[in-house]
Amino acid sequence: MAFSLVGALTPLTTGLPESHSTLAWLLDLASHWQWVYLVFGGVCATWLLAIGSYAWALSGLSALALGWGFASPETYAVVPRPQQSLTVVTANLHGENPSPLHGWAESLGADVVVMQEVTPSVAGEFGRWERFPHRVVHVQEGPFGLAVLSRHPLALSEVREAHGQTPHIRTRVRIGAIEVALSALHPMPPVNSHYHVLRAALFESEASWAVGTMLPAIIAGDLNATPWSTAMHPFAAHGLRRATGLEPTWPALLPAIPIDQVVVSPHWRVVDRGVGPRMGSDHRPVYVVLGLPSTVPNEAEALTNSTEEP
Repeated sequence: MAFSLVGALTPLTTGLPESHSTLAWLLDLASHWQWVYLVFGGVCATWLLAIGSYAWALSGLSALALGWGFASPETYAVVPRPQQSLTVVTANLHGENPSPLHGWAESLGADVVVMQEVTPSVAGEFGRWERFPHRVVHVQEGPFGLAVLSRHPLALSEVREAHGQTPHIRTRVRIGAIEVALSALHPMPPVNSHYHVLRAALFESEASWAVGTMLPAIIAGDLNATPWSTAMHPFAAHGLRRATGLEPTWPALLPAIPIDQVVVSPHWRVVDRGVGPRMGSDHRPVYVVLGLPSTVPNEAEALTNSTEEP
């Protein structure tokens, strides 16, 4: 139980200065595994209840719930479902054939598909994606190729490779009279404190850009960070909220942590969301259905009629 409690409370250890970046990195790594802590802590609490240690069991469950509650803030749900919506899929392909993803995205009626780990062989399959004619594709051997495929026109697209950062895509999706800012990301995994800092800097940069466009904005990708990570703080600081849930996406065989995410500006409301099945990659894809800004209720109505998941 002690292991689970310490791990569950690591999201509370925030705000360490850069001089303590190694400690901050290690604590952040520990914060990702909330599902593991919840399962092990639940088993331990059940055993404590069985032997009559009610105070210890309830204290442990309270601590687990406290850590769980420190996930990054979620956007609101919209009720009832609007007549218009935008479905966004994000998937780390791990260099695998995207055909299974294609079929699944089509079944969802996806409007925009964001892909990571797009290799030349993967990009060669995009010719079959006839219903997604608008594209930004940055091919690389290795894990940092990216692609955005869209049913709607794209404008002002650019692939950015800032010094020290992985490639990322900025574009605008034109949906009738509405223009949407979209950023596709795949930062380095936080295997050391340097990459931990770089990931946070990338999130700060993209959050600032998204807000600066003054448009409805979406940031999607394999973020290599869970909702409990301190790396997610720049999004919240800029008023962006998580549209995806807490269901794990990696590893695909037995998912333990939710690192494939979609973050949105306050213009949006979530209509639906979920995690897809295994498709050959080591990640499972995620999708969100977002109410288009022109169809979202005003703020007062949205707050009255919506609920936020715990």
